[in-house]
Amino acid sequence: MKIMPAEWGKHEASWVAWPKNQSHWPNLDLKLLWPTYAEIVKALSKNEWVYILVDDPVIHEQVYGFLWEQRVGLENVTVLQFPTDSSWIRDFGPIFIYAKGARDPVWVTDWGFNGWGKEYPPWDQDNAVPEKISDYLKLPCINLNNFILEGGAIDVNGQGDCLISEEFLLDKRRNDSPKYLEYDMREYLGVTSLIKLPGWQIAGDHTRHIDNIARFVAPNRILVSAEDDPSDENYKSLQENLRALELARDVSEKPFQIIKLPMPDPVHWLDGQRMPASYANFYIANGVVLAPTFQSLRDAKALQVIQEQFPEREVTGIDCRLLSGGAGTIHCSTMQQPA
Repeated sequence: MKIMPAEWGKHEASWVAWPKNQSHWPNLDLKLLWPTYAEIVKALSKNEWVYILVDDPVIHEQVYGFLWEQRVGLENVTVLQFPTDSSWIRDFGPIFIYAKGARDPVWVTDWGFNGWGKEYPPWDQDNAVPEKISDYLKLPCINLNNFILEGGAIDVNGQGDCLISEEFLLDKRRNDSPKYLEYDMREYLGVTSLIKLPGWQIAGDHTRHIDNIARFVAPNRILVSAEDDPSDENYKSLQENLRALELARDVSEKPFQIIKLPMPDPVHWLDGQRMPASYANFYIANGVVLAPTFQSLRDAKALQVIQEQFPEREVTGIDCRLLSGGAGTIHCSTMQQPA
């Protein structure tokens, strides 16, 4: 039996790809993102190993030096020279699973990646990362490159339930047939109940991903992004998702406990474009939950709501205004490796 464990399960490590690709952050010196990544690594490395992917020996030395300057404990950090096309490892990185009863309990699933539906070429180096990681860790790898599946497109509770947006599932630029993708998700991720949310992506989001919209925080509890202002362009879509979740049932045919998570005030990039800022893009790790903040009056309320879900973990807010300019924040920047 194979199943993708919930993010709140114990981690062996977290994986991060150092920021690159100027086209994702137009008109920004990418070194301005380094302090944000250092904060992420510093918080994670206190309780688990952190692997950081970089392109070449020069950036390898620069990253180690910068982390040392930022007083990041390096005893739990490894920097690896695995070239990438982008830094959103949630989407191109390996999706780790448990293979119950197998000699090796942790496996890698290597799904196809095509630059978010061919929106951002190139992606060949990104697509090669899962196999490189499985080789490095000496873990069994299942090649599923015939199907496009990005880590940010799904969220699981480790019990067979999986959240996904209908927009992603039906996107022909990714997969011709949703039913075959669903079959492989059942076979290799242990998904027995697929909860499809009808609302379109939030403003500024081209990914059609669930991790800006709704997240499991316990087997039967879901945080859902909610906008209370009817004049906001996200209001109608998020209301549709909220109603769908209220009607949804888990694998045991029980309703979920649905908790609303506020949306931040609109965040705009240097050119005035609205960014897909969402507090739902948090990352659950050993002993800590890293949550994006946006210098919004709603930051404190969002952190409070998240903290209430994780009383035994420290919820740490990280300013992600610059990071959101690349259309992602903390969850998009990380991938968990289960213990």
